[in-house]
Amino acid sequence: MHIRWQLRALPMCRLTLTTAVPANYIYAEAEEMYPVNPKTIGERIRKRRMDVGMQQKDLAELMGRTRTAVWKWEHNQSIPNGACRSAVIAFLGYDPYAKKR
Repeated sequence: MHIRWQLRALPMCRLTLTTAVPANYIYAEAEEMYPVNPKTIGERIRKRRMDVGMQQKDLAELMGRTRTAVWKWEHNQSIPNGACRSAVIAFLGYDPYAKKR
């Protein structure tokens, strides 16, 4: 698959750039894949958010965080900090931080 852009540098000049898509490129559709068996806190947050039909921006408003923070949680680039943990527990309906016995 190739991505194609058409840029006009000058009115009489047309430039077309073509490049191959990297193998590890995450498409928007893949980004929103439903986690069937969530293992991480981020996957559990994404699953619950999708179950209730929320968008990331809606969850961000509910948690008092930015959409970027929610995206990072769902993609396991960060975890909710201490100030937000109680909101995550309330949203999920259980404590994902508790150790299983």
